[in-house]
Amino acid sequence: MDETEAFCQSVIRDVTGQESHGERPHQAGDYSFNNIGISSFFMLLSTMKDAHREELGYYAVGGCGANIAWHTEEDLIHIADREILEKDIKIYLAAVMGVANATIAPFNFRQTLLTFGTTLEQYQAAVGALFDFEPARQAIAELDASLETFGRYACKAAVHTVGDPTVRRVNQVIRRLARLLVPVSYTRGPAFFHDPAETTPALPDLSVALAAPSTAPNELGFLQTHLMRGQNRLVAALRDARHAVDGAMA
Repeated sequence: MDETEAFCQSVIRDVTGQESHGERPHQAGDYSFNNIGISSFFMLLSTMKDAHREELGYYAVGGCGANIAWHTEEDLIHIADREILEKDIKIYLAAVMGVANATIAPFNFRQTLLTFGTTLEQYQAAVGALFDFEPARQAIAELDASLETFGRYACKAAVHTVGDPTVRRVNQVIRRLARLLVPVSYTRGPAFFHDPAETTPALPDLSVALAAPSTAPNELGFLQTHLMRGQNRLVAALRDARHAVDGAMA
C-alpha cells in the first residue's frame, strides 16, 4: 500500500541491495484485512520476469514465482529454489522485525493522499462537468496539511521510548488513519465483510466516474447519485482522519 511503500523499499534495499517499486495490491486471499483497515505489504515477492515466463511458454499464474505448478499436484519442494526462498524469508523477517521494533510505525499516509489526488484527477477528467470532486480535493488538502505538521510532531516523539504517552498517541493515530483510509481506498463492503477476489479500482466508490462517457443520458442521474454517496464516504473518512490527527497534537 502507498503508506508502506517507502518502508518496504528500504527493507529490500538493506537485505538485497536492490531497488524496487510497489504496485497497487490485488484483491485476493493474501489481502484479507482491507475491510477493517490494516496497512499491508508484500503480497508476492520473488517471481520470474515476464520475458522469461513467455520464453518458457508458461501462462500467467498468481503465485509460485510464476511457475505453472502453482496450485497443482506438482507444487512441491522440488519447484522451490533455496537461494530465492532464503532471500524472501530474509526480506519478510526484516520487515516484520522493522515494524515490530519501530518506536513510531513507519507508515506515511501523505503518500496515500497523493494517490487519492491523482485518482480524483483521472475521475474528474472522465466525468467532466457532470460532477465536481472539489469537496474531496479540499478534504485531502486539509488532511495533508495536518499530516505535514503531524510528521514533525512524530519525529520529536521518536526520541522517546515505546511506552512514552506521546509515542503511544502517535501510533494510535497512525492505526486510526489505516482504519479510516484503507477501506475507502480498497473496499466497497462494510467492515465485517470481505469483498470478492476481483480487481478493485482505486477509490472504488468513485470509479463509476470512468463510465460517464458511455452512460446513457437517462441514466446519468443514477451515476451522479452514486458519485455523491461515494464522495460523502470519502470526505467523512478524511475529516475523521484529520480530527484524529489534530486531536493528538492538541
